[in-house]
Amino acid sequence: MNQELRAIKRVNDWIEQGHPPESEFSNTTIHRIEMGEAYHCSTKVDRRPSFIRELMELGERRAVEFRERR
Repeated sequence: MNQELRAIKRVNDWIEQGHPPESEFSNTTIHRIEMGEAYHCSTKVDRRPSFIRELMELGERRAVEFRERR
């Protein structure tokens, strides 16, 4: 995902510089919802239902906060 976000930023930068033309490409705005928690890289393979539930609940709370700020 981070590679795709960097690619979008790169294209946005090119558009701002006039390459490629805006008539063919449009600037894309990306909004990120920060989770506010730091997890060890080992959690990428953690498939315990309790951990998945924890992530989902945290994501739902952060999404509500994100929407309220808009």
